[in-house]
Amino acid sequence: MTTGDVILVHGEKLLQRAIQWFQGLIYTSGWRWNHAGLIVCFDGEPFVCEATAKGIVFTPFKDFEGKDFIIGAPVQPIPDELKDDIARFCLPHAGNVRYDFVNLLVEQPVKIISKELIGREIWIGARNDKRATRRFICGEWVAYVYHRFFNCFENYPEIDTCSIYNSGLFNWSKNQNP
Repeated sequence: MTTGDVILVHGEKLLQRAIQWFQGLIYTSGWRWNHAGLIVCFDGEPFVCEATAKGIVFTPFKDFEGKDFIIGAPVQPIPDELKDDIARFCLPHAGNVRYDFVNLLVEQPVKIISKELIGREIWIGARNDKRATRRFICGEWVAYVYHRFFNCFENYPEIDTCSIYNSGLFNWSKNQNP
């Protein structure tokens, strides 16, 4: 496990189950994962840089022990010098960028329900502009970092955990330990 890997987490709480249910309406795979984070290592210690209700935070990886998760290693390995750049990029966001409750509770459900009802996604949220980088949900945060460094996930404000899982950018493995 190294900087740039992605963690997807499955939870059983009410909101986590609601996220899984909504995602299951339009995705055939990956819908069981309701949370995403980016692995960032400092002095060999892995942390998860993630968007939580507190905003962007660094959580020690050991806090995920005993949880149901998978780790995605990028299909294209990340050079070590770029891993350092990713870690430096994430640092100032922690504690300074808030969680996007509107995206989670309004914009994502509209996207999913419109796909279910009319066969196409309607996005009512921010686009790839300055407004889109002031608040994040978990999948959006991971997609934003990957967009910034690898020019993928062009529509990062719309990204959810299923989009990350199904992107083809990662090789997934179950419950690795550092």
